[in-house]
Amino acid sequence: WYKYILLLLLVLLVPKLVSAQLVINEVYPAPKDSEYEWVELYNPTNDTLSTDQFILKDLTGKAMTFNDSSVPALSYGLATSSALLNNKDETLFLTKKNGELIQTLNYSIQFDSEKSYSTCSNSAFIWQVTAPTKLVANACPTPTPLASLPLLPHLRCKLFQQVLLPQPLMMVYI
Repeated sequence: WYKYILLLLLVLLVPKLVSAQLVINEVYPAPKDSEYEWVELYNPTNDTLSTDQFILKDLTGKAMTFNDSSVPALSYGLATSSALLNNKDETLFLTKKNGELIQTLNYSIQFDSEKSYSTCSNSAFIWQVTAPTKLVANACPTPTPLASLPLLPHLRCKLFQQVLLPQPLMMVYI
């Protein structure tokens, strides 16, 4: 019976991406003076997706502009803006035009022009601070053995908070 409970928990807790959607893959909120801030989106599907069906906005409701009209299958696209993203304490919402929420991303750490906030190889679940890698796959650091890490259980919650809304379940990652 415990196997059935474990299987049920896995089905309920392991998120599945809804087909025909983009995911936030990397955020570059603090560009150099001559650059735009950007959010990189990843298309995990086998189809080209039109960006016309998506909106990327911050907590105040200000929307970013998609650079291209579509994102090819298994590829990247950009949304850019100027002075819209906060360098610290920001919330981003990726929605469909019909209002359906796809993804929410929060970050609370300070960024400069040498840092971006990215997923580990398009996972959408493991976020890290890295050098910007615009329009290419993000690198994943070599895992550090837990024995060598200081015990800071509160740090992960303050650095990262993401909500994915697969259908019909809502998953919250903290």
